[in-house]
Amino acid sequence: MRRAFRTFLAVLTLSSVAAAQHPQINPGADDPTQEKSGGFSAEGVLFLGQIPFSDFPGNSTLANDCWGYVSPSGREYALLGLESGLGVIEVSDPLHPAIIGWIDGPDSLWRDVKVIGDYAYVVSEGGSGIQVVDLRQVDSGAVSFVRQVGSGATHNIAANPDTGFLYRCGGSGNGLRIYNAGANPTNPPFVGEWQEAYVHDAQIVVWQRPGPYLGRELAFCCSGLGDSGFTDPRLRIVDVTDKANPITIGSVAYSNRQYSHQGWLTPDQHYFYLDDELDEDAYRYTTRTRIIDVSDPTSPVEVGWFTSGSTSIDHNLYTKGNYIYESNYRSGLRIFDATIPTAPVQVAWLDTFPADDAVSFDGNWSNYPYFPSGTIILSDIQQGLIICREFFNRLDFAYPDGQPEFFHPDGGTVIRVDVEGAGNVNLDPDSIVLHFDNGSGEVQIPATEIGAGMYELRTPSVDCEAQVSWWVSGRSLGGDTFTDPPLAPMDVFTAMVASSSLKAFQDAFETQLAWTVTNSVGLSSGEWQRGVPANGNRGDPPADYDGSGKCYLTDNFAGDSDVDGGTTTLTSPSIDATGGRAILSYARWFNNSYGGNPQQDVFLVEVSNNDGASWTTLETVGPTGSEVIGGWFHVSYVINEVFPAPSNTFRVRFTASDLSDFPSVVEAAIDDVSVRIVECEPTQCPGDLTGDGATDSEDFFLYLDLFAAGDSRADIDGDGDRDGDDFFQYLDLFAQGCP
Repeated sequence: MRRAFRTFLAVLTLSSVAAAQHPQINPGADDPTQEKSGGFSAEGVLFLGQIPFSDFPGNSTLANDCWGYVSPSGREYALLGLESGLGVIEVSDPLHPAIIGWIDGPDSLWRDVKVIGDYAYVVSEGGSGIQVVDLRQVDSGAVSFVRQVGSGATHNIAANPDTGFLYRCGGSGNGLRIYNAGANPTNPPFVGEWQEAYVHDAQIVVWQRPGPYLGRELAFCCSGLGDSGFTDPRLRIVDVTDKANPITIGSVAYSNRQYSHQGWLTPDQHYFYLDDELDEDAYRYTTRTRIIDVSDPTSPVEVGWFTSGSTSIDHNLYTKGNYIYESNYRSGLRIFDATIPTAPVQVAWLDTFPADDAVSFDGNWSNYPYFPSGTIILSDIQQGLIICREFFNRLDFAYPDGQPEFFHPDGGTVIRVDVEGAGNVNLDPDSIVLHFDNGSGEVQIPATEIGAGMYELRTPSVDCEAQVSWWVSGRSLGGDTFTDPPLAPMDVFTAMVASSSLKAFQDAFETQLAWTVTNSVGLSSGEWQRGVPANGNRGDPPADYDGSGKCYLTDNFAGDSDVDGGTTTLTSPSIDATGGRAILSYARWFNNSYGGNPQQDVFLVEVSNNDGASWTTLETVGPTGSEVIGGWFHVSYVINEVFPAPSNTFRVRFTASDLSDFPSVVEAAIDDVSVRIVECEPTQCPGDLTGDGATDSEDFFLYLDLFAAGDSRADIDGDGDRDGDDFFQYLDLFAQGCP
């Protein structure tokens, strides 16, 4: 007798996001982050989420700089510069970022923000001096503009939270203009300036190295002469301890200098890494970052350079511990291990401009790597806010038999997992644990090691109507915990509880299975086509979802290709969905944010139970939200929740549209469509461990052996322990016998 499931996967909030953030791994890839994630290639960096600038007020068409703020409660916020203002976004749960506030500002491509205490200070080339923003109530959703301090244009703003001073950099030919936010955070008074050179950007620190400048406040200025700093570009070091009389104490004219843009000190203040913004174009070598020894600030010396091997322009970088986090325009975020500070080595990257690494001013503008959680935010000129985490020192979890599509209600479903350390991590072999939750609370079940690095995880008995979530954890020998999925328990795997599962329909689009395409009158381009994606970097998927090669997608060629002037509909062949609980699954891609204008077009998914005579809407994607910026999302729905009796003439169709008056780019794709029939038979004989249809002495002694060996199969109640409760529960099951 079949038993009804509870609603299963009708709404996939976390698991839908998990599919986008933890997509299919490329076959044969050694690194699970060598994948298309949010449409971006990555290695050693996990893409977590994105908010396009079209989601913010102000009609911005470009994003620029970024910074971060941590409230007293520990919640984390991204501060994103946009063309028309500042956005404040909570990223405490990086899988579900939320826009909290907006501060209007003058229109400008260049906007910068820094934080001292609980106030943000915003500047731009559009003028308005320093905008003071109160962040004290941000946890309650309130962000407020306090006042404008000073006037005129500013290119960047630097801050020294240790002393409370702000430094306006550049703008209208200026060097440094200094304000005391420590004295009055809501109205910082002007206290001095340094105008010997134009300053594009600067880092200001209290000097910690022994010598005559110990304890002095020094400014490391990426600077040059002239109104915009193009003449004699250098790193200039200024003693700003006396704000009324800053003094230049050292400078260096580094090799092949074109424009001294930005840089950052190593944590021990021995070296300064400097990005020159124009040398890649002038000399056509690979991305080059200078290494300058500043241990004697009066006599800085260039000692070398390092490169990512890309050809793009290096832009903004920051250091944390032994690592360098560098934003390199068209090649994205590049992370370097600087354990040997004069020879940094690239260890990870996330490319936010997948089309190419050309010498051009597009893509990743800046990054902020200092959140305590490890979350990293990127500001991207075209993409807005991108949220990620480094993932190069880790435990890798691989499933040689695949992950189970369902868990058997009698328990004992075996998940084999191979765990290995990567980067600087070595596995503690006794630490692997299965975390299992059927809705009544998490149960932790220790794994059984069956070989070097290979483990078996066994599930407990679960009610057949349950939906379960699960994840795996392990520790390094150093005591650090790693999980799979990497953000568990925020992000988890899910599975159904069933006794059997049958695929009624499966299409990876490697062959033609009688799908049909219909277009509305007036559609000028963008009809559905089956093929290998030709990524044109205009909202197209760079690859299919399942790694098989082909998918269905709209207007499949690079360049000015998208849905224009109407609708295009992709309709499945007739599918037999009878015989049990029918689950429809598919991966979808939809992009309707390129260009930055408010978008109104949607992506429609409909189902029919009568061979297409009538249609019911299953989901509408858009017009706003994280799912309209591109990225593969895998979703599943219970057909029985839409049609109580699924028929043998079931169909699904997908419609992409361009119907609004707004100029936009509309791209869609579909892959990995399946209909699966699942059954959930009542447990007939839970005490039969040998599977011979009877409970007898062989079952009883097998249980005793499992119990004595500490095998997870003896954990009947699933609490992670083998104890008297398990023994007596098995006796009850044994006594029930088999019908």
